[in-house]
Amino acid sequence: MATNKEGEVSRREFVSNSVRGAAALALGAQLVARTSRAEETGMPMRPLGRTGEQVSVLCLGGWHIGAAAAQNEAEAIRIMHAAIDEGLTFFDNAWIHKAMLDKPVDWETVQLPINMMDAQFRSFGQEIVPVCLERGIGVIGMKTLGGGVITGQAGISADTCIRYALSQPVSTIVVGMMSMDELHENVATARSFEPMPDADQQQLLASVKLGAGDGRYELYKTTQRMDGPYHARQHGFQVG
Repeated sequence: MATNKEGEVSRREFVSNSVRGAAALALGAQLVARTSRAEETGMPMRPLGRTGEQVSVLCLGGWHIGAAAAQNEAEAIRIMHAAIDEGLTFFDNAWIHKAMLDKPVDWETVQLPINMMDAQFRSFGQEIVPVCLERGIGVIGMKTLGGGVITGQAGISADTCIRYALSQPVSTIVVGMMSMDELHENVATARSFEPMPDADQQQLLASVKLGAGDGRYELYKTTQRMDGPYHARQHGFQVG
């Protein structure tokens, strides 16, 4: 049985968490509301935390364009040029990530998974994003399609995944694009973006709750399958 002192602590924690949650919701809604319209810039833009920069809501994923370059370098370069022409101002760059790891802890941006599966299992969106919003840290969403697992195994369209992710309090989302068709499809989704109503978000979350609760669609949380050699070494794992 809880003592009076333990009860007081629990109540204080409950009130504190409730206030923090409400504040995070308000800050998140403000960020989404500050999305510029596509016709003004060619691509909707949002503020990147406290950096003073505005970035396109769609970011070209570095790993996938690198994989595309390994198959056809000229085509990958053509995709990158097309992305710039379409209004993308933000590219995912692993060398920048490495430089950030050498900086003090008070970062201005954080990159983390944002998708509808995350809410059900070891949630970055529920545990980390509210802290980022409080501190003015720009959230860069990644794994929007779960590395292709959400679209491929869960059968949820890329359009729905992107709409859901952009309805969260993120500055931009990193999306892997390996072809011109994928670029054009994702650009069209970003340009026509309207925030997903709360009721639709809750319905979507409920529809995936049963399968998402064990992390089967988020292998970056449950396996080493998506770890690069640099990060594997960080955690003491053997790199083959």
